[in-house]
Amino acid sequence: MSRKEAYTDMVMLESLKSLLEKKPPEKISVTELCELADINRATFYARYYSLDQYYAKIAEDYVHSVMDKASLEIQSVGVTHETIKNTVRESLLVFKNSPSLYPLIRYVDNVRIHKHIYAKAISSQDDSPQLRFA
Repeated sequence: MSRKEAYTDMVMLESLKSLLEKKPPEKISVTELCELADINRATFYARYYSLDQYYAKIAEDYVHSVMDKASLEIQSVGVTHETIKNTVRESLLVFKNSPSLYPLIRYVDNVRIHKHIYAKAISSQDDSPQLRFA
């Protein structure tokens, strides 16, 4: 990815986060996003077919970053129930406390992925209320 593409991705994501603080994902338009990001709509459509596809990419990137972090921790500490539990718990708390990305990820429905990972990694006795999703 070129520096220009990386910059475009960064300004689009920051603009989206700003918009998500004011309205739900389904109420955001491509025009609105592009105007705030100061990019041309053609630039957006050269990369994505729709906002839904863009949202799915952001959600996928989030899940990949969680998995990469878990992989690094496992390499340094080893695979243990505690390592997996801590990685999943930390990722869930970061995710849930993000005022901008939480509505987006919920919209894309990747919460199911986290619930599945959480259920597999942590026993039901250890399920603390602050980690449950609404």
